[in-house]
Amino acid sequence: MRNLALMLAMIRSAILNRNSFAILAFASAFYLMFYAWPYANQLIIEIPTAVVDMDRSEKSRDWIETIDATPAAKVISTSSSLDIAKAQFVRGEVDVIVVLPQNLQRDTMRGMPTSITVFGNGAYPVKARAVGSAVTLIAAQENAKLTATQLVRHGLDPVKTKVMSILPPSFVSQDLFNPISGYGLYTVSVVATIILQGIMLFGTTIVVGGWLNDWRRDPFIQAIVKEPTKLFVLIAAFWSIGLFWGFFVEGLGLSVLDMPTFLDPVATALSIAFFTLAIVCLAVMLALLMGSNHYAATLCVIASAPCVFLTGLIFPFDNAAPWVVALAQLIPTTPGANAVIAASQEGAGVREILPYLGVLTAQIVGYGTVAMMLLKKYRN
Repeated sequence: MRNLALMLAMIRSAILNRNSFAILAFASAFYLMFYAWPYANQLIIEIPTAVVDMDRSEKSRDWIETIDATPAAKVISTSSSLDIAKAQFVRGEVDVIVVLPQNLQRDTMRGMPTSITVFGNGAYPVKARAVGSAVTLIAAQENAKLTATQLVRHGLDPVKTKVMSILPPSFVSQDLFNPISGYGLYTVSVVATIILQGIMLFGTTIVVGGWLNDWRRDPFIQAIVKEPTKLFVLIAAFWSIGLFWGFFVEGLGLSVLDMPTFLDPVATALSIAFFTLAIVCLAVMLALLMGSNHYAATLCVIASAPCVFLTGLIFPFDNAAPWVVALAQLIPTTPGANAVIAASQEGAGVREILPYLGVLTAQIVGYGTVAMMLLKKYRN
């Protein structure tokens, strides 16, 4: 077989293989959309909220309007019955319930303690916490105004009182590696590279390992055994599949999700090319090492979660042990995710990502060399 014909035959066999068809033909698109969908909103805003107004006073109506005006909450309904709000909560119409107690206005005007209760779903604690924080801030503002009023009545200078009633800046917690505090931009772009690596590792080891199960009669393995340089044809075949899904995920996939992508086209294309080639070289080496596809699924599933943290993007390497940092450089997503995200989402040029491309090149050469060495056992 000529090299091109052999490569095309390998691609066709890999994609149409019953064990790998769903993996190599659909999985990258499916997992990207499935994972990214919950993070589409980036920030948690306009949480459906029911307000139970047991006071029915002017003050409670002010509270309802103020709660609805906050970015966190969207008041769907107001009633004087907790049972009505609970029914809406059970039906999934609201995610949070805020209860304004009886005598809210009277107790507030008299300076007496009162309580406002926030109920949320334990399965979604972030939503209840967001609305609870908004209610706490409103309560602090109300308390400051009432205290100022009381001080003026006792003869304090109104101007000084006004200054005192202004709340100081609230404590702001800003993530160093996620400055916008958004879920989508921070996690999806990282996990997209993990998905691509997992799919290509799984698919390649499943197919090549399946061919190796009966390597003495498999035409592709026999062609490689007779002419070892055709191992590069095998790598090129799966690299072609990896390139397709790499450009799909980083291009069409993330753009459909309304995320920045391909800000520097040349650097992004290079990072995807080096990244996918490193993945395929690693997968082919592992398949030749195992000699079958029996452990492909176990290997890929166990490795996926640690790879997310070993990129250094979710958990900075500043606090990692030196041996962990060194071990991480053996995984394609460590330099690959950094290169792809820097070029595609942040607009870094080729010069900025050269260190990552250097590590990927070392992986390509290293894994390719070991794969060629492992091929000798099938020739003997």
